[in-house]
Amino acid sequence: MGKDAAAPAAAARTRVRLPDVRAFLRWLKPLDGGPNEIRAVDGLRALAALGVVIYHAIQLDPRAFKINLAQWWWYPYAGQTGVDLFFVLSGFLLFLPFARALLDSRPLPDTRRFFTRRAQRILPAYIACMAIMVAVQWSQYGNATGALDVGAHLLFIHDMIPPFNNAINGVFWTLALEGQFYLMLPVLAAVFAKAMRSSRSPRRLFALLLAFIAATLVLREAGAALAGLLPALQGKRQMGVEVLTMLLVGVQGKYFELFGLGMVCSLVYILLRERRMWPARATVALGSVLFALSLIALFIICQLFGLSVLHPVTGYTSLRGDDVVDVLTPLLLGLAYAALLLGVLLGGRIIRAPFELGSLCFLGIISYSIYLWHAPAIWAMLPFTASLHMWQRVVVGLILAYLSYTLVEKPFLRRRQSQRAQATRVPTAVELEFDGSIARTASVR
Repeated sequence: MGKDAAAPAAAARTRVRLPDVRAFLRWLKPLDGGPNEIRAVDGLRALAALGVVIYHAIQLDPRAFKINLAQWWWYPYAGQTGVDLFFVLSGFLLFLPFARALLDSRPLPDTRRFFTRRAQRILPAYIACMAIMVAVQWSQYGNATGALDVGAHLLFIHDMIPPFNNAINGVFWTLALEGQFYLMLPVLAAVFAKAMRSSRSPRRLFALLLAFIAATLVLREAGAALAGLLPALQGKRQMGVEVLTMLLVGVQGKYFELFGLGMVCSLVYILLRERRMWPARATVALGSVLFALSLIALFIICQLFGLSVLHPVTGYTSLRGDDVVDVLTPLLLGLAYAALLLGVLLGGRIIRAPFELGSLCFLGIISYSIYLWHAPAIWAMLPFTASLHMWQRVVVGLILAYLSYTLVEKPFLRRRQSQRAQATRVPTAVELEFDGSIARTASVR
């Protein structure tokens, strides 16, 4: 009798535990991007993040990877161009809803909602990483100058202040550019909407995007010319020109031309993939050609130019003479990555499949945290990583990235998804009737 009574109790305990395990596994799993997710973009994000990780690891310890830098000096540095790919992807993804609205002559996405979603996306993990890094390096940042440094990072203007540009966490300089692009995009879209009026012309929008890219190149050249004047100036004039140079191009450039190329990609994607302006076969053929050309272009650019011009950190030089490469190389890289993006999105299943692999998409989903946490681990900015081998540091960086995504990013992303679902939910018949009765009552009053 006792055994018969114990059996149901044990079964009940088993039934209670299994859902708990499943719930825990669901909690560990990254969030799904929803019905509008483009899986191949997650794969491209993963490649961008891994490229930057490998570049920094090889830069610090090439022997760990058994690479002969004398023979293959350009190869590891190609990984740092993952930053350029990130910029192109940002321009592509962020401009998609604006481009759809412009092409349909609909109201632009709500600015307040746009900024709220952007803040929920980047601020939690960014602030958490910054707080931990400041705490670890408190002897360096626990003073008035450190407080100014942190304040500049919170305002996303640290790329315009040379001592702060690579401080706290060296990769933070790119987040300043992201934040500045977020502020610029709704204003830029409003200008486009005014210029297009009700034409809904893809050609006009394309021309406006090209004009924006040209304007960013003019700004880059203006910054280069001003930087060239600095050695001949003194006193207040030198200080004024230096401030103006930092406002125009920052310490390492603004790279807004890459965001602009991503915006062009969003226009092409909408026209060819979503609205099928071309026959499917022609679209796939174009994607295949662009994919092949992008790989060839990336190989040639990285082999010919290498580290010296991919991301110059000592300022920019004028277009006069051979220094044109310093100004135009980011554009060339951006064109190659724009071709890669369109090649993957427009090409056939054979091209997309590798970028849609589950493991690669997983890394793409947590790529933001990978980008934030790999440098502290690799460069031994965290005390417990100093004695580790380089490969172990890379693994530690990936583990920290996953924890950052799960504990910091994911709750805010889940909230953002619920807000989107609430905003797009279709009202029920009862709700519509209730709202109608309120409106009739208000009109009577």
